[in-house]
Amino acid sequence: MLPSQRPSSTSQQSETTPLLAESQDNVPTPEHCGPFTPNQTRQLLILICVAILTIDFGSFMSVAPQIEIFESIICKQHGHGIDALVEDSPCKAADIQGELALLNGWKDTLEQLPGIILAVPYGLMADKVGRKPVMLLCLGGVLLEQFAIALISWWSDFIPIRAVLIAPIFLICGGGPQIATSMAFTMVTDIFPVEKRSSIFFILAAAALLSEIVATPLSAFLMTWTPWLPYLLGLLFEIAGMSAATCVSETRAPDLCENNADTSQFTAADTIKPRGWWTCAWDVTRGSADTIRSILNMNMVCVALAFTLGGIGRQALQLIIQYASKCFSWSFSRASLVIALKGIVNLGILLIVLPKISNILVQRMSPVGKDLRISQGSAWALTLGAALMAIAAHPVPFIFGTCVFACGWGFYSTLRTVATALVEPTHIGVLNTTLAVAQGIGSMVAGPIMASAFRRGLVLGNFWVGLPFMVAAALFFGASCLTHSIRVSMKK
Repeated sequence: MLPSQRPSSTSQQSETTPLLAESQDNVPTPEHCGPFTPNQTRQLLILICVAILTIDFGSFMSVAPQIEIFESIICKQHGHGIDALVEDSPCKAADIQGELALLNGWKDTLEQLPGIILAVPYGLMADKVGRKPVMLLCLGGVLLEQFAIALISWWSDFIPIRAVLIAPIFLICGGGPQIATSMAFTMVTDIFPVEKRSSIFFILAAAALLSEIVATPLSAFLMTWTPWLPYLLGLLFEIAGMSAATCVSETRAPDLCENNADTSQFTAADTIKPRGWWTCAWDVTRGSADTIRSILNMNMVCVALAFTLGGIGRQALQLIIQYASKCFSWSFSRASLVIALKGIVNLGILLIVLPKISNILVQRMSPVGKDLRISQGSAWALTLGAALMAIAAHPVPFIFGTCVFACGWGFYSTLRTVATALVEPTHIGVLNTTLAVAQGIGSMVAGPIMASAFRRGLVLGNFWVGLPFMVAAALFFGASCLTHSIRVSMKK
């Protein structure tokens, strides 16, 4: 879940006013979008968690099988035939693994482009039309992309495997998974006050991790028969998750642009003149630019850069399965268990360790100061973990490094919470769109960077095989330094 666009709901005006307009105290709030009762809030959170669990379950179930299917296709194209799926086969050769890394790297990069380009338009659409329609569009686009990749892989005798690089075009519908994740966080922010958001964000992250913990070993078990079985099951779970998402209620009252024509920001003459679509769009664009300028300061620059560097470093995790399979001569199913172990550690950190640390720190410092300290500590854990993974020559130290890395997984949630405390409630929507773009840019450039580093490390051999994790450690070090440049009031 990868994560990030969350307008506030604590202001009296922000629930029923558009992101970029003045307040409208007399705008009626539809019943389904008004203040939620505690029971409705609980039900909505459960539905969102179920949707996240189901969709991520399908996604994690498909990760290792997809890599193995791609490897078998590339291996077959190199003339190695059915040996592609056999452990210690010629498919582990450096040229095949390098091509596989580049294919996955560029696919990951192209998957980020729609979310980066369309983040602001879909963010404005969420403010104007609603969160739920945007989320369903995102999930529909993701499903179409997955179906396209499955068809290309199935017909690989007739369609070049590199055709999967065209599949991300379907993500234009909705902007991709990062926008869907943003909508989930936005819905939660709409109904929970600021003091509860950090804990709720941990719960959402834990829901994704729970699916990772269960889906990964199950996928590894099913892969002993054929990688296609868990791969297709993953698609079915993603369809089920989208069905669950359709049951989620809309959390924001619709505020149409044309209804804002008579607010205080327009003159009497403006309200008399008919306002066309282009005039409305220009007002929204101009207001959006003004809002971005209003939140741009040194603290926000540091936050955005930290998100970007963290987004790049985070992509090193995509290479764990392929790296362990190559360096330790493991099968993909066995290597995928490292991901499950990481998920277990993540879950314990998010549900047990970080809440306890949070309760201790909040007694000594301000809430935003507490979140900043947790973010800083988490960033250093990510740095240390990536460094240990880079220098590990044997499975045990590599697994230990992965566990240390997992201890820093609260970095993204807590840094996001810090960012929301640095701006006015009416600017949170634009803030989270900006963070989504920053993280998306990081993920976009990370694919080729990590794939090239992995390929170069295989050529150099020995110590340099861990080159992608060295790059990740350097990036997380930069992100750690940036978090120490953020200035907030630490006094309680």
